[in-house]
Amino acid sequence: MSVEMQAFMVSGHEPGAAGRVWSAISDVGEEFEDGTLSMSTYLQAEDRLLQALDILLASVEARHVDIRHPSAWAPLPRWLGGIYHGKRFAVQEVERLARTMIREYRIYVQLEFQGKLKIAFNQDMYMHVALENPSEDILSEIEGLGLKVYWSDYESAFGTDIDDVPGATARPVGPEFWSEVREMGARGGARDVIIQERWALGTYGTTWYRVPADSPEAVARYLSPCSMVSAFADVSMFEVAPGPDALVAICNAMAVPLDERALICVSNPGAAGVRLEARPFTGIASLQAMLAAQSKTITCFFDPEDGPAVPRISAVQPDRDGVLQNIWGDVSV
Repeated sequence: MSVEMQAFMVSGHEPGAAGRVWSAISDVGEEFEDGTLSMSTYLQAEDRLLQALDILLASVEARHVDIRHPSAWAPLPRWLGGIYHGKRFAVQEVERLARTMIREYRIYVQLEFQGKLKIAFNQDMYMHVALENPSEDILSEIEGLGLKVYWSDYESAFGTDIDDVPGATARPVGPEFWSEVREMGARGGARDVIIQERWALGTYGTTWYRVPADSPEAVARYLSPCSMVSAFADVSMFEVAPGPDALVAICNAMAVPLDERALICVSNPGAAGVRLEARPFTGIASLQAMLAAQSKTITCFFDPEDGPAVPRISAVQPDRDGVLQNIWGDVSV
């Protein structure tokens, strides 16, 4: 972070304002001190916040932004496709991405432009900003929209840059990593290896692959830049047939509640060498709804990332320029 970067929040109401105030699209239709929140009132407030975003982007002459520190606590919208640390969006796409974050889709990223500007949205209608030398003219223009600006602390809004974390080390995905994955599979006599690609924090921030233990590097071309890649050679899978006993079968296999260790249900276990069509479950209600509509046998396993000591090897996929950008902390196992 530049020593001249200053952090502030932009909002339509004061943080911690007295009384009950609305703060999200889910509040539409609810009663508040100034009446029932209508959709038109909500959209006017959202538009003002995005006008402030446009002012900030224009202030640094941004034609694009780069994604930083993504998290996905729900499935990605179809239009968004994949996201990962370092993915670039044209400035024309930023408004749609911002609305996704504001509207409680539970997808969050930081937006950054060349170290001059950082932006992050919360679902409570706050926009966190870090700007290099913010001028009074820019702040006044934002306040002229009817918004409020509050100075804040950089780390509380954007966290600590991983490069500043002592002991944060990682090794790259490369020939040495794949060689060790092959050796791990051979030691356990495994035919296949399960590969987890974590491209974002959160329950939905992963992609799973099943690959031959003797040629796991075949999956390398599918991996997103900057993702954390973990190989597991001893993942216990079990099948669940449709019917009234499906939930019982899953509960009998559980060692801890789902909110402590997610259940991964796979619709295409098939042969090795494919990306798994996997869906995570962290609660019984959503699992029951899926099982109620189940018409064929599915394959399940519990997330080895959160479980006991399952043999694994992890590394970080370099970015498209071959540079290792570690956003995951200590990745050295």
